Amino acid sequence: MNDNDTKSVMDVKNRLNVDAHETTVWRWIRKLGFTYKMTLPIPVRRNDEDVKEERVSYIGWYNSIPFTIRYKNLIFVDESPFHLHMMRSHSWSRRGISPNPITRSSRGPNATMILAITSINIVYCEAIYTIVTGLVYQEFLKKI
Repeated sequence: MNDNDTKSVMDVKNRLNVDAHETTVWRWIRKLGFTYKMTLPIPVRRNDEDVKEERVSYIGWYNSIPFTIRYKNLIFVDESPFHLHMMRSHSWSRRGISPNPITRSSRGPNATMILAITSINIVYCEAIYTIVTGLVYQEFLKKI
């Protein structure tokens, strides 16, 4: 079993192909030094230095725009993924080791809301049930 794998006691029992009660398997897992912890997927590049620098650059640009223009004339377009596929919220891991699986991105494959908003209201929104690509964004921008 992989280190970044979320498994239930039943999964471990089936994987090892043992004829034992789940409670017995649970005790074996505990004796091997595993604990049951909450998991949280972490995107690979979430806190890289270049990503942090981009955030700081954006904040500088945003704050340089006059207040009246910033709140009335700027429209923000962003996506918000809904992870419709389920991932266990808890998993077993050795004491002192994080159970959080590393994911390729924070986007969910199932449903995404794209919104165009100002600081006052929603200008336009759309639910997308496919992968959001540059072409999908272009089509969305044409509708605004």
